[in-house]
Amino acid sequence: PKFIDMSGNAEEAAVKGVAGAAGSAMSMNYAARKADATKGVAVDDCEDISSLLQSVLLSEYTITGGAIAADGTTTCTVTKNGKSATFEGLGIS
Repeated sequence: PKFIDMSGNAEEAAVKGVAGAAGSAMSMNYAARKADATKGVAVDDCEDISSLLQSVLLSEYTITGGAIAADGTTTCTVTKNGKSATFEGLGIS
């Protein structure tokens, strides 16, 4: 039988999974901090996701997208080995 290399598909799925986790973490942090300013962390850049997720999860990924205004949004990108996926960054002071 002929073998098929599925590593590219697996890597793409992993990047999408990290982006999904990052988007969820941003949403949960925004809601918590909006309800109580002593909860969660301030977010003003896509790279602040490192404060919301375990660093082990992000250690092999690059996060880009730039600044996020308070109560604003921006598209953030997760990249690894040429595969990328986006998530919505939510700014909160």
